[in-house]
This record gives sequence, structure tokens and C-alpha cells, in this order.
Amino acid sequence: MITGRIPELTIKFTERPQNIPEEGKKVMLEVRGENDITVKAEVNRKSLKKIVKKMDTWDRWVASLSGKMKSMSAEGLIELDEAGINIFEIVPRGNKTETKTEKPPVKEQNQVKQQAKGNTNPQGKPQATAKNKPKAKPKAKPQVKEHTARLN
Repeated sequence: MITGRIPELTIKFTERPQNIPEEGKKVMLEVRGENDITVKAEVNRKSLKKIVKKMDTWDRWVASLSGKMKSMSAEGLIELDEAGINIFEIVPRGNKTETKTEKPPVKEQNQVKQQAKGNTNPQGKPQATAKNKPKAKPKAKPQVKEHTARLN
């Protein structure tokens, strides 16, 4: 058995919460899974209200509820402490048939950068400058050991 900190959980959900109260600092949010496991957590009402507003404006989204595990019952109820809520927009990827702008190989990119800085010779090889010269290692300072003697 490995001992560690208090377990932290993150639950993803895609359903909009209903009936958010207009008053109070904290709101109890309950997420029930298909396997009858329920996760309950108190979240900041203002944060939840902002997230619900984003849920209404975005076409596709996924939200996450995360926090430290406070308790777990035999009936499948998990309570979270210090819970927070986030939302992420799901943006569809472009078609793979679209042409992408191709970047030149890294070697060519570096040569272009060096030429722009004026750090290359006509063959495109980097010249030694103050910036790209290897730095000399500092000389080691002699170590002086201080000895003190106690006299009785």
C-alpha cells in the first residue's frame, strides 16, 4: 500500500446544470454517472454562472469538476472539497485535405535567421561573433580554509 495525500478527482460532463440559485456564495453541484455514482461539490455561484453562460454560447463544450475527495459512501456518493469548475470549447479540426503552409527544414530556418542577423558568411555558415562564441570557463578561485584554535 502506498500512502499519499488526499486523492483529487476530476469529473468531465457535457450536460448543462439546471436551476442555478440567484443568491448565495456557494452552490451545490451534483453530477450523476451512468453507473449510479454521484459526485457532489460546492462551487462558487458566480463562477458557475459564467460557465453556464459559455455553455449556452458555444456549440460543443466539455466541463470538468475537480476537487479533493472529502468522503465516499457505500451507496456511491462522492463528496468533493475545495472544488473548482472549468469549461473547454470543442473546436472541430479542419479537413485533412486542406493544404497546410509548409515550413522549410529547420536547417534552412536557422540559416535565414543567421543571415537576417548578419552572422553568416557568403556560404551561409555561421560566423563567430561575441554572442555565439563559447564562453571561457571561469578560473577556479583558490580555497582558503580558516582554522581557529581555542586556547584554555
